[in-house]
Amino acid sequence: MAAVLDPVFEAEAMRFRWLDNWAKLPTPQRGAENQRTHGVAETRDGRLVVFRQADPAVLFYDRQGRLVNSWGSHFLGAHGLTLANDAGREVLLLTDQYSGAVELRDLEGRFIRDYRRPPHAAYASPAAKWSPTWAALAPDGKVWVADGYGQSLVHRYDRDGAYEKTLDGSEPGALGLFKCPHGIGFNPMGELVVVDRHNRRLQIYDTSGNFKRGVSGHFIYPCSVAFSGGKMLVPELTSGVKLVLGETHVVADLGRHEGINAIQGWPNLAGSEHVRPGRFISPHGACFCSGGDIAVVEWVVGGRVTRLVREG
Repeated sequence: MAAVLDPVFEAEAMRFRWLDNWAKLPTPQRGAENQRTHGVAETRDGRLVVFRQADPAVLFYDRQGRLVNSWGSHFLGAHGLTLANDAGREVLLLTDQYSGAVELRDLEGRFIRDYRRPPHAAYASPAAKWSPTWAALAPDGKVWVADGYGQSLVHRYDRDGAYEKTLDGSEPGALGLFKCPHGIGFNPMGELVVVDRHNRRLQIYDTSGNFKRGVSGHFIYPCSVAFSGGKMLVPELTSGVKLVLGETHVVADLGRHEGINAIQGWPNLAGSEHVRPGRFISPHGACFCSGGDIAVVEWVVGGRVTRLVREG
């Protein structure tokens, strides 16, 4: 494993050291021309799960960054990955932006259930696109799916995968129609957080779909959310990864690379001087890890997995 230690980030009482190329991606059977890394999470036993657009798509790494397992041959459009607790069992919710697959699987890759395009009026036309970007498991066992690249809607399904309802941002009190609800997740209070990317904001709902509040004015191009206690991570595709206390107190923009999206060829800058320790190219997914570390994956051909090691 080739690694570079550099530099150090200070965020209030927190200190992180950048560990570049922490995990090496295996040679794919298919999808070698892509391999973008889109989702990341840590299991209870400390393994890091990475979701990439290649075969195999689901990669498991130990705490030293060594590949210990992999599976998933049919996720060439791998996008959102959510690790969830289903009645005490760890499961993965996986979305594929190309095929439209939304699947619930156990950590060994065994299929449990899928969630299909709903019978909603937005899909009445054969030309209507269904391209899910993220899914999340609610505390009540129901599953929410964001059709971020299709109709900009968020749908709820029951425990058996039957469609129940849809949110579009027009609910009473909400901030307005979603424009690419790219990522979704549940905060520690059990509320649904919709990452309304093109509108540069978060819209927050209860599990019944009632709007609670919005967060605007803090984000540039948010992709997803991750939570740990009172902290939140928000990867910004064209900047860094925001570390937020609560919902509005941004304490750090880790690896910020202002103006990187204006570079010709962005985000596929592999091998260029722009890809260097301490600066992200296109953060897409992030998670808190045991010991206070942070893992980040990027939307870049060839993939990139970075670990920020907590030092204080």
